[in-house]
Amino acid sequence: GSLDEVVTRDYLLSRDAQLIVNVLDATNLERNLYLTVQLLEMRVPLVVALNMMDVARRRGIRIDAEELARRLGCPVIPVVAVTKEGLTELQARILAAADGRESAGTPLGHGDCVEEAVTALAPRLSAHDGDGNARWLALKLLESDPTAEASASPGLLALAAQWRGQIADRIGEDADLHIADTRFGHAHALADRVVRERGRAGRTLSDRIDRVVLSRALGIPLFLLAIGLVIFCSLAFVGG
Repeated sequence: GSLDEVVTRDYLLSRDAQLIVNVLDATNLERNLYLTVQLLEMRVPLVVALNMMDVARRRGIRIDAEELARRLGCPVIPVVAVTKEGLTELQARILAAADGRESAGTPLGHGDCVEEAVTALAPRLSAHDGDGNARWLALKLLESDPTAEASASPGLLALAAQWRGQIADRIGEDADLHIADTRFGHAHALADRVVRERGRAGRTLSDRIDRVVLSRALGIPLFLLAIGLVIFCSLAFVGG
């Protein structure tokens, strides 16, 4: 599997981790947030370190760390590892999270159909693997993860297969692809909400104007109005 999958699988196998420090590249936040979304599903205390903030600032990238922390439900600390900027605060927040004095992170949803499947699978996993891993393992079974399937009973495998079929029928997409798409969607939405780049505001305004002018409801009336104004101005010019 990918490095993301190996990291999370190793955690499930070892059960030794009490805290995860998730180091993100501030210059490429959206791609990095995909793993963060997965780590939140594992319900292990999480602290996010936004590294390379100096490079991000030089590139005109601003990140609202407070807003990102609010949406993830865990501490988010901007740092510059090479100059040790922010490392003292990061260390303090890590200790606070390890002691339970910080919020541990909030798992993001996967839509009604997948959540129904997780609700059906998780209680049977809790009895064997504990509440902390139940949601994560339920998602892994829905994704047909070999490691999760190897430790599941035949009845649980059958139930997971049944739910995968329901998800495919109701959503029109295989469960593993749908779950991955949802994670990418969360990563994109988070980055879109907290990242501001130099010159992005102008493009956003242009995009909003395009959406109005090119919409079905207003596009044709605005086009006719523009033509009318051209004709009116032409006649006024000729008449003058």
